[in-house]
Amino acid sequence: MNSKFLKPLIVFLITICNLQFAISAQAQSTFSLQQAVDYAMKNSSTIKNAKLDEQITQYKIKEFRGIGLPQIKGSAQIVDNFAKQTFVFPTANGPQVIQVGSVFATQAGLSGSWLLADASYFLGLKAQMEVSKLLSYSTQRSKIDIAEQVSKAYYNVLVTKKRLSLLDANIDRLQKTFNETKEYNKQGFVENIDVQRLEIALTNLKTEQTKINELAELGKSLLKFQMGYDVNQTIDLTDTLAISDIKSLSNLDAPNGYNNRVEIQLLNKQMELNKLNLKRYQLGCLPNLAAFAQYNTNHYGEKFDMFNSNANYYNSGLWGLQMNVTFWDGMQNKSRKAYTRLEIVKNENDIANLKNALQLDLSNAKVTMKNALLTIESNKKTMDLADEVVRVTKIKYQQGVGSNLEVLNAETSLKEAQTNYFSALYDAYIAKVNFEKATGNLIK
Repeated sequence: MNSKFLKPLIVFLITICNLQFAISAQAQSTFSLQQAVDYAMKNSSTIKNAKLDEQITQYKIKEFRGIGLPQIKGSAQIVDNFAKQTFVFPTANGPQVIQVGSVFATQAGLSGSWLLADASYFLGLKAQMEVSKLLSYSTQRSKIDIAEQVSKAYYNVLVTKKRLSLLDANIDRLQKTFNETKEYNKQGFVENIDVQRLEIALTNLKTEQTKINELAELGKSLLKFQMGYDVNQTIDLTDTLAISDIKSLSNLDAPNGYNNRVEIQLLNKQMELNKLNLKRYQLGCLPNLAAFAQYNTNHYGEKFDMFNSNANYYNSGLWGLQMNVTFWDGMQNKSRKAYTRLEIVKNENDIANLKNALQLDLSNAKVTMKNALLTIESNKKTMDLADEVVRVTKIKYQQGVGSNLEVLNAETSLKEAQTNYFSALYDAYIAKVNFEKATGNLIK
């Protein structure tokens, strides 16, 4: 290729690669709430471990299933009878000593067995499958917990960001007032104390700005931790605060919301396991049946010549069926059945209590959310009014019919109203998350 065209082509390819890398990096650092939750589902160590527990259980099920499959074993041994077994027989001529056996003996064989019928085994296998489902519910609960933590941390960052933007506007406004007052002071229209008051108020606002900035960074670090995201990497949030999202939930009718809760499903599955255990103990007195087979080959000699082509080998084999039945176990099985029945009763009590608790949780979440909405509306009106008071007070001060102290009092009232509003806003979003969790709709 002509070098005239090669250099521009290389530059073009490098530019494309850098652009793709930049887009990829941006995609990894910018998250909506749903994207943050999805990222946590893939990267949270808690969920990873829960999924690993599911995989471990699957292998344990295979291990248990193997008990009922044919078992084949091989064995081999070489024996050196350096001191033969001696027998003494009484005879008319006195004791006669006889040594029996050969010096060297070798044996190789195969043996196999197969469990044909065992009620406890088949019920145990079914119980193992139920344990697998139980763990899947446990994983689902971990996902719900992570989604709750990520959502609350995400909203905390958004509220803090919004609070910072208004605080920046307050500082800009007060800074402008401070600069104007300094000019008035130079011209002799206001006293030094007016300038000092504004300077103190401005310093306090900037100090609060620094604190909130640090809280915002801490909030992002918490969010990244909950997501399983690298805490040293930057992160940007794309969602905005929309009160309409909360208001849309206030009319959601969920009288039996606990039916969707994974906690109920966990206890129901535990009940099934307890019943399977009871049935297994009830059938424990039934016999089990197994088939077995064995084949061996043996060689004996006074010297080690098992590999000699003229060596003699002796074969033997057998097969059969074996049945085992327990007639008396010291009342162990009876005790197992007794405490398992009690476990089932406890399980029933737990389910009844949990249903009441979850219904109470749902009612509490609905009331909390409605109250949070009312508080937001009230605080929003108060904040807007305080903002209007600041505007009017500043105009009066500029026109010489108001005092510097009135401006400071108005700014203080506005700051307090904003703090109350953002506190209510955060509470409302937390109530939204709690309500979605209470209705079993937190994970889409």
